[in-house]
Amino acid sequence: MKKRLVVIIVLAVTSLTFSGCIFAPSIDSVNKAGITESGRKGTLDHAVKGFNTARFWENYPLANTYAADENMETLKVVLQEKRTEGRIVESKVENVSFYDDAYKAEVDVLQKIQSASTNLVNPQIEKQIWTFSIYNGWKLATFGEKLT
Repeated sequence: MKKRLVVIIVLAVTSLTFSGCIFAPSIDSVNKAGITESGRKGTLDHAVKGFNTARFWENYPLANTYAADENMETLKVVLQEKRTEGRIVESKVENVSFYDDAYKAEVDVLQKIQSASTNLVNPQIEKQIWTFSIYNGWKLATFGEKLT
């Protein structure tokens, strides 16, 4: 009986020793939930990429899911207007600025848009304003303002 108990204790200690930090899963969950400022900053990238990828593939229902509830209708109108400008052939995040303890972010996205009528590709920088809430995560508040 003692021998079995010693073996169990040795195996438990060995598994804990080689598994790394036992608090790593909880730390990762806190970061993903956006409870800390660094966690909020780390999760913005996923939302920005998802929204701009949905626009690139012209998947507007998916792009609408990134909008805050109060801005959903406005986003639909702006996306319809942008669709007439041409097709996005490339997009890249140029700059990210955080405000209000990383509860708000301003993202400048360089987009190359192919004109439907002339097939010329014109670059433009678009400003996107994102807001964070613990319940919804990052949501797009406004976008569409051209900086160039």
